[in-house]
Amino acid sequence: MDERKSETSDQQSVVNDSDDTSMSESNNYGNPENEEEELDKKSNTQENFNILLPRMNVQEKIIICLDLCADLHGSDPFRFGDGTKLSTLNMLKRIVQMFLFCKMTIDTKHEYALMALHRNGASWITHFTDTPSDITNTMATLKSMPQPPECDMSCVFDKIAEIIALPHVSDVSVELPSHIYRVIMLYARTNCRPILGTNCGSAKALTLSPYFFFDLIYVHEPLNDVNKDTCQSIFNDLCTELCLPTSYVFNVGRNPTKLHDCMAKLLAHPLQRPLQEDADYKLLPEEHSN
Repeated sequence: MDERKSETSDQQSVVNDSDDTSMSESNNYGNPENEEEELDKKSNTQENFNILLPRMNVQEKIIICLDLCADLHGSDPFRFGDGTKLSTLNMLKRIVQMFLFCKMTIDTKHEYALMALHRNGASWITHFTDTPSDITNTMATLKSMPQPPECDMSCVFDKIAEIIALPHVSDVSVELPSHIYRVIMLYARTNCRPILGTNCGSAKALTLSPYFFFDLIYVHEPLNDVNKDTCQSIFNDLCTELCLPTSYVFNVGRNPTKLHDCMAKLLAHPLQRPLQEDADYKLLPEEHSN
C-alpha cells in the first residue's frame, strides 16, 4: 500500500533497497508511448469501477502465484541482522506464510489457492481452501527450478480462467458480489523477461471484471550498473502487461525488512483500500506559521 512507484515518499521512483541504484518507470505502470487500445479500455474500465464499487468486506479468494524459478545459482541471499541467510525462494515462502496467517486472523471467511510459476509455464498446486496450513504444508515441498530466458504469462491467466467463476451483478454500485478474486504474484527473476501475448483472451476477460484484482511484488538482485537496465525493463514489462489501475505494485532487492513491509501492505481488502498512488504511510509534522 506504499506508493506504486516508491518505497520512499517520492512518488516518481520505484521501490528499491538502500544498497540499490534507483529504478524508475517511464510513466504509470511503465506503459509505452503508443499504448494499445485494449490497455486504454482496461484502464478506464477499472478506474470507473473502482469509483463505483461499494467499499465492503466481501469474501476474498486469493491466488498466490509463487515463482519457483527465483534467482538461484550465485545470487545474493536475504541476510538478517542475526546473521541468518535465506535463499530467495525460502524468503518468498516465509512472507507468504506470514501473510496467510495474518489475513486469517483479520477475517476467517477468506479462501486461498496456490499456483506455481515454473520454467514451462504455470500450474495449480493447491485449490481454494480456508485453511492456510493446507497452502503452507504444500508450499514447503516445492523446490527451485532452472530459470528460462523468457516467461510466458499467458498461461497464468489461462489456468485461472479455467477454474474461477467471476461474480455478475446488475448494478455494481449497489449490489454486493458474493466474492472477489485477487492474484498476488511474487515474481523473482532478475534476468527473465515476462511475455504476455496480445491475443490472450483470458487475460482480457479477467482484467475487465471489476471483481478481479492483481497485485505484484518483483524481487530482484541488488541493483548495480550491470543489471539496472535489465531490471527496469522487466519491471516495466510486468507493470504494462499484467497490472491494473487498482493494482498494488512493488519491487524489492535483497532487503528482508522491506519485503516484509511490502507483503504486509497487501493485507488490506482491495475493495476497501485506496489506489496505491493515493496511499500515504508517513506522518509528517505540520507546518506552523510564525
